[in-house]
Amino acid sequence: MIAYLINRLLSLILVYKSITRKEPIPIAISTIPFLFFYLYIIFLFKDFYTYNFLVLLFNGLLMSLLGGLSLSNYYLENKDVNNKNYFLLISTISFVMQNLIFILQKYYTLERLFEPINIILNTLSLYIFYRFIILSEECKNNK
Repeated sequence: MIAYLINRLLSLILVYKSITRKEPIPIAISTIPFLFFYLYIIFLFKDFYTYNFLVLLFNGLLMSLLGGLSLSNYYLENKDVNNKNYFLLISTISFVMQNLIFILQKYYTLERLFEPINIILNTLSLYIFYRFIILSEECKNNK
């Protein structure tokens, strides 16, 4: 779980370095829906975990910041659908869905049905995130 948090932190740093418009007010406003979602999920299942509370809270904070960065950057720089920010927003939403499915599987139900869905979402979100990184590097090289 700690390695996952380090991965999220490095992804957040990479996204912050690759976006062009870093305005704090739109980022803060865009972070609020993701933060409410994560806090709701964390406190909904608080009876099922005791040791991982701070880790889940920190993960929710990192994912909310990543969601805020992607959502604000999508709205601030939305020129066309082939925009690199579209890929960032889709990958972030896939990451959020993946976290929700993981929490449901780990703390709520023991069904093995969610494992393949989680693996597919992980692969999809990492591929789309990779496309965003490639497109942002191409945009930097073209300037």
